[in-house]
Amino acid sequence: MRSLLLALSLLLALPATGFAFQEDVIVVTGSRISRDSVGGNQNIPHVHIVRRADNYLIQLTILSDTREQDARREEVRSTLETVLAAADRNPDITIALAGDNLLDLDPDMIGQVDIVEHPRREDVSTVTLFIKTPVRADDGFDDTDNRIASFVEGLETTGRTELQVSPSYNLTLSGGADQYRNSVVEAIAQDIRFLRSTFGNEYRIFVETSFENRVSLTQTGPLELSIFLPYSAEIELRDN
Repeated sequence: MRSLLLALSLLLALPATGFAFQEDVIVVTGSRISRDSVGGNQNIPHVHIVRRADNYLIQLTILSDTREQDARREEVRSTLETVLAAADRNPDITIALAGDNLLDLDPDMIGQVDIVEHPRREDVSTVTLFIKTPVRADDGFDDTDNRIASFVEGLETTGRTELQVSPSYNLTLSGGADQYRNSVVEAIAQDIRFLRSTFGNEYRIFVETSFENRVSLTQTGPLELSIFLPYSAEIELRDN
């Protein structure tokens, strides 16, 4: 199982970063290899909000190296039909297409998927998709990962078609991070009030942040995302 899941040679071991596929869904990418150490080197402030991801995604590449272009494209298309049909029968799995937005696919939408020639391999036709499963309240990382692994292992291919599954994974946050801006600001204010009550009137507390900036988002756990505004707080003893 794991050898199939590590089919791609690219290992994304960098800290997770967030990017938008569409206005109301933020996708964060991390490494399945190093997921146990996620969050160890994140440059985030003490005050932040943690939210559980909505969905877990893994990139799936379908490719064929049959010599004739028409034949290999047909092999890719036939395998794509198999993938979409299998997902349609599985309530835990959705196939999505990434472009200007993240589009969930069903078998009737196969015409919206473009099969292209591989940019670095001659005589290879390919299509890239995402396999998506929801992150449930009681899920651990292995629960979500194994659901997708089981789905991939049950797939059948046509001709010389191969399935390659990325070692990186993606987490989605529906609605985006900006919806939590007011909550983050209030959390910062609450922490400052605590500091003032703790240190007393003989100390000044200075807070610096750029509230015009959009909130930031990063991965701080295998299935968790942290939302924050960068800020600093300084405490200074008042002059007598």
